[in-house]
Amino acid sequence: MKFFLIISVCILICANTICFATMPLISMKPKACPPDQPNHSWLANPEDWAFCAEKSSELMLSEGVILKREGVPQVDINVLLDTLKKTNQSLAIEFSLFGQNKPLEDKISQGAQAAKVAIERILKPIYNAGGKVGALYLDGPDYRLLKGLHKFPENALNLEEYAQAMILFYKTIHEFDSGIKIGFIIDPKAWDFDKDTASCHNVYTRKSEIFLEENLNALYDAFAKSDEKIDFLCTDCPYWYYIQTQNLRDKKPVSQKENFLKLQKWCEERKMNFRIIVNDHPKIKGEIEDFTDEQKHECNVAYQESCLNYIQALYDDNIHPDWIVFNCWYKSPTRNSPESAPYTFFNTTKRCIELLEKLKLKTAL
Repeated sequence: MKFFLIISVCILICANTICFATMPLISMKPKACPPDQPNHSWLANPEDWAFCAEKSSELMLSEGVILKREGVPQVDINVLLDTLKKTNQSLAIEFSLFGQNKPLEDKISQGAQAAKVAIERILKPIYNAGGKVGALYLDGPDYRLLKGLHKFPENALNLEEYAQAMILFYKTIHEFDSGIKIGFIIDPKAWDFDKDTASCHNVYTRKSEIFLEENLNALYDAFAKSDEKIDFLCTDCPYWYYIQTQNLRDKKPVSQKENFLKLQKWCEERKMNFRIIVNDHPKIKGEIEDFTDEQKHECNVAYQESCLNYIQALYDDNIHPDWIVFNCWYKSPTRNSPESAPYTFFNTTKRCIELLEKLKLKTAL
């Protein structure tokens, strides 16, 4: 009898401490153009971020550093591929070029058209240099294509059309390389998950009259009838928004924890990979280029503290992603490397990984 009681207690404890029982996989997306370290100089020196490279599976870059975009320094693809060989990481690309601004007879073709842009301007330069892309993170096709959100209303799609457009995107990419994993970056701070769970800045739900759950269900159901598969969902919700308790527009109570738990459950029920972007937007006014060294330091410290607090909050809230993506696209950090220097991007990533390992050990005990 005592034996069965002990087993039951152990099962109960495990059920309530599931977070980080296994380490999530790690992806890193360093800042594209940090003001104190321009022109991607960090990329050619992976020894400066060796700990992070060893602990991570994936290095992510934005589309803008591959294709030619005004004001954005381009990476040297040969240097990039040489570094990936040294670090043994796969390459991921964040892609957001959705939505046509000229009238279309076939609005659903926007999916295939976006994929062709990705192939010609991003994938081919990498593959022609001997490289390969492991994953595409699709940033905001929903709020660039759906009715009420599309910048060119004549081409806006309803949910059924949107799902078919995204299937066309997947098919076109996979005709080029069937091995590329493709998933969606979603913005839970800007969508109400359902009628019972509000977000802190629900602009997309208000404008489209669509809940996030409806959006995701339409995608999943359509993909289930095709020969394509959504490989992952990845949240984009900086820590500052995660901890808000009121809607920023009308001050109604909100809980991003509840949104994340519902997203996590949605993914678990469909055996879909669940990923979370960890970053923050330090609330310091002004342009980073005009900041004093003291103001830059304040931003860098705030970014690191927020990321560490985010990891702890996910653990405390029983949210356990399959992957964590360390990312920064706001004012800070102002340097990516070295990881040994306090408050650089890789230093913050290193400290967050160490915290994840500590929490995993704590859970195991």
